[in-house]
Amino acid sequence: MKTAVILLVLFSSFGNIGSKRGITQHAKLLSVSKGVTNCKCNIAANADNILQNLESLRTSVQELEKVESLEYSHTAECLRAPIKDVVDVGSTIFISLKKISQSSSDNVEVLARNVQVSIQQVKLTENEHVEKLQQVRGTLGDTNFKIVENIHSEFMEKLDEISIENNNLVSSNRVSNNKAMLNINQILKNYGTKLEESIPGLEPVLNSVVSADRSITRIRNAFSKQRLSLRSNLLRVRPYIESNVITNMQRNFKEVDNKITDKGETVVAQLNQFYEKISCECVKNTISIVQSISESVTDNVKLFVKQADKLVVRENYTQALMNESEELVVKLSKNLYETIIQGDMSESCLAKYQNELEKNSETVYSQSTECVWETVYDLKEAALNLNCAFRLALIDLKHEFKSVEKCVTLPTKDTSEMALFQAVECLEQAKLYLMQRRVYVEQMNAYQKMFRKEVSYSSSRYEFCLNSTSAQVGAQVKYLSDAITECGNVQS
Repeated sequence: MKTAVILLVLFSSFGNIGSKRGITQHAKLLSVSKGVTNCKCNIAANADNILQNLESLRTSVQELEKVESLEYSHTAECLRAPIKDVVDVGSTIFISLKKISQSSSDNVEVLARNVQVSIQQVKLTENEHVEKLQQVRGTLGDTNFKIVENIHSEFMEKLDEISIENNNLVSSNRVSNNKAMLNINQILKNYGTKLEESIPGLEPVLNSVVSADRSITRIRNAFSKQRLSLRSNLLRVRPYIESNVITNMQRNFKEVDNKITDKGETVVAQLNQFYEKISCECVKNTISIVQSISESVTDNVKLFVKQADKLVVRENYTQALMNESEELVVKLSKNLYETIIQGDMSESCLAKYQNELEKNSETVYSQSTECVWETVYDLKEAALNLNCAFRLALIDLKHEFKSVEKCVTLPTKDTSEMALFQAVECLEQAKLYLMQRRVYVEQMNAYQKMFRKEVSYSSSRYEFCLNSTSAQVGAQVKYLSDAITECGNVQS
């Protein structure tokens, strides 16, 4: 009878609680065995409201998990970890509380202990998550940092409140048990309202980090695509230089060498025949000089062949330019998105120019490859002209050998003593002429200087072309930066 009176009083007392806007608070208390109450509060409805809001937040958390750029992976992780606990652990706890309100007395203790374990687990990471949020405060800005911090701290505070009431759920005291259920119901109602108010402010913060990552990822993907095209294009450079420049020059050098060597051998053979007729020391000396001329030409040719083999276009400079340009554009995007993340500029401004940022890679590719191939064709043309310059040596060398040939062929036309005497004098003069060899030596020195200068000129033109491309990329970035900033100023 006493029990009935107590229940009647309690029922009458709780029945006077008035309705409020939103989810109403009410409790239907029934007497059950073992002193455990089955409180039919609207805990389930309040829990469902919270779970629905957390589920909408889960999408943003999942997007944070996809962040892959070096620039924002740390920021995303520092945001994801604490908010993920709010979503995942929060969902587990609120589902358990919902089940408690719907369960028989036998399951209450088990469910309540599960809730307590979940709360204890998330409390262990609280300080770590607070520290992670502090690490990205500068990126988020004070206003957005407070939004995220409040979401996390509000969740932790509600867990503390729930933990206290949750301990009372396993009490054998029916009154204490009922009160705990009602308090949990009120906690869930308050938290649900707070969560609904907070999520619209939190989601843009999380989404802006995802957008920043996507912007940078798109830029890097665009540059990666052009970098692959550049590498593919540059693979043709070395074979082209080898076949159209180096091989062409080396072939020309060897052709001159072969002609001089063959001519020298012919002259030496003629001198030997002449020596059989006239045993004169001047003949032996002339043979030695002719042979030394041929050897000198061969040595010079070997030197020039080696020099030609070293002709290159520094394709790696274009790769460096591509890398520098990429970092420049990424830096612009990152700086602008930090302004967006902090709420100082609309994302639409950067989105408007996103394609232009990505097209920067096309500028680098088209102009840098043009620089390379212009240089290659320059070298090809220079090689043709250098070949002509080198062949000028043939004129003098043929003349030098011809001066000897004229002497040794005199006795074949006239075998008189005077003709022999004339031939000896002719050879003596030819020998003295060959010993001086000024023209050929000067020609080789001039050619060596010309060769080096042409390579230097080509290198300078190539360097200018790349520097000009770099300057144009910088101008593009400056223009885009100004345009996006102006867009932000107009919107604000």
